[in-house]
Amino acid sequence: MAHLEIRPNVFDCAVCHTPCNSESAKQNVFHINQTWGDKAEEILMFHINQKGKYRARRTTLGHKFPDLTLYDQNRNKVSFVEVKMVSSTFMKIQDMLPEAKITPSELVVLNNSAINNYKNIANKYNIPIYIVFFVANRPCITQDKEYKVYYQNYEVIYNIYKEQKEKRSYTRKTVYGDLDKQGNIQNPLLKVHFSINELIPYQL
Repeated sequence: MAHLEIRPNVFDCAVCHTPCNSESAKQNVFHINQTWGDKAEEILMFHINQKGKYRARRTTLGHKFPDLTLYDQNRNKVSFVEVKMVSSTFMKIQDMLPEAKITPSELVVLNNSAINNYKNIANKYNIPIYIVFFVANRPCITQDKEYKVYYQNYEVIYNIYKEQKEKRSYTRKTVYGDLDKQGNIQNPLLKVHFSINELIPYQL
């Protein structure tokens, strides 16, 4: 059975035969998300290195930097790449953020703190930053694939953020998996929402 597509990447969730689990937001398990993120990084690095134009390596500048660094043939840094694994969606986004005009099927999310941090890095290093999203567990989007990949230049993301931050930001509640054993929050709670239609498909 096909999913009912209203427009590109926007599907009618009310009649969906493979509904996303609305309970997923209550179980944001940090180590599981991190494992999936590591897998996505490895897949992307392999693909970039296989093409041969650039060499992709895990960034060694610190945990606040994007995940990967790309080098040219002369070993000069040419860009940073942040890899995001999107394995759930915010089913209530149209109720909570109606002015955003984003539906659950097209939704991808970034932490507010990360967006601002990337801006500081971009200003300091003066090389492009790309955000790559691996979208999984969303059958209407992925169809018969395990995941689909999209990307965008950080500057495009940041311009949308500047113009629509208030319409697209939501602070979610703390859920299971947000806290470590010492009670410290591992996952930023202020999220900013974007559409797949604002990104570019990436073929692996």
